[in-house]
Amino acid sequence: MLHRTFTKVRKASSVVKEHVDNLGYYGGCEERKMESLNLMAEELAGIYGVTVPALALRGGLGAYGMYHIPSQTISLSNTSIVTFLHEFRHHLQHRSDVKTLSDAEKDAQGWACSVFYSAKPNLFEKAVRDGRIMGVMPSDL
Repeated sequence: MLHRTFTKVRKASSVVKEHVDNLGYYGGCEERKMESLNLMAEELAGIYGVTVPALALRGGLGAYGMYHIPSQTISLSNTSIVTFLHEFRHHLQHRSDVKTLSDAEKDAQGWACSVFYSAKPNLFEKAVRDGRIMGVMPSDL
């Protein structure tokens, strides 16, 4: 039940919902999606009172994404909202007094899944059924 780890994500999920529903995240090209993720980063940083991390789209990471602490940069191998949220949570873990779980990876994935599930439950469930959400199985829904 990773997607139910965090229940107080209303403000963060409203940012995601706005970009998906009204700002055309899924209707755009990769460049447009990166613009949207940058705007989400700005809005989320404002909600949590942290600096805005830099975003970079990079192939060959060996992972879906990573957060580089010294440069405050989120690098993504693709424009996945859940991966972006996961890496943004790592940014929060290092830049604010946000209470986190003791396992940084479980905390990041739980927060990312909780935010996306809260924003777009049907899209989240479809992504789980398609095997695109790490740590959540269809039997968890």
